[in-house]
Amino acid sequence: MQRPRVLASGFAVLTCSTALFAQRLPPPIVERGRAPNVRACADCHLVNGQGRPDSSSLAGLPAEYIAHQIADFQRGLRTTGDPRIDAMAAVANAIDDREIAAAGAYFASIKPVRWLRVVERNPRATDDGIVEVLDGRRGYVAFVPPGSLKRGEFLVEGGGGGRTVRCANCHGADLRGTSQIPGIAGRSPSYLARQLNDMRHGLRRGLGTDRMMGTIARLTDDDVVAMAAYTASLRP
Repeated sequence: MQRPRVLASGFAVLTCSTALFAQRLPPPIVERGRAPNVRACADCHLVNGQGRPDSSSLAGLPAEYIAHQIADFQRGLRTTGDPRIDAMAAVANAIDDREIAAAGAYFASIKPVRWLRVVERNPRATDDGIVEVLDGRRGYVAFVPPGSLKRGEFLVEGGGGGRTVRCANCHGADLRGTSQIPGIAGRSPSYLARQLNDMRHGLRRGLGTDRMMGTIARLTDDDVVAMAAYTASLRP
């Protein structure tokens, strides 16, 4: 099965005032990391927790969920088909429990904000996936194939006529998550599409994926792109 080409560019770290996002100052593990083996969380996820296309947004995620994901990386249950993204497993195997707790509590304290806007327009005629580029200091703009939002709404909100199930069944009525399940509204479409594909191909296992496998088994590549585009367009 051909995987959709989910592209992303403009990975420069954006800096924003911590006070605008968090209720506490970032702990050392977030801001500076721990030499020589633990990179600062902010290097990839940003100090504001909003993330980039090649990393997850951690803002507002439950601290317990973040700890579970690190444990899945440690056990080799969470991998990816994208060769560019291989740093997290090394960090997970070097970070200690106290640092995990500090980072989780910090990112859980941050309120998610709009960090991207979605535009139905392929910047290149040959692109059939998602392209994200920096949008000044406001985050990112994601270009998606025309018609993605309508198709994605049909799949996400209504289950696509039986092709899948309503995402709200697990991710909450507003798709902003629960105390144990992550929100998917307003997150990077590149990231969301990559996670769906990794689950479809058995590369991501661990917490929650057993419930996901049945819901994504019949999705096509175009379905994945459409669902990621629609959920990204929602307010986080």
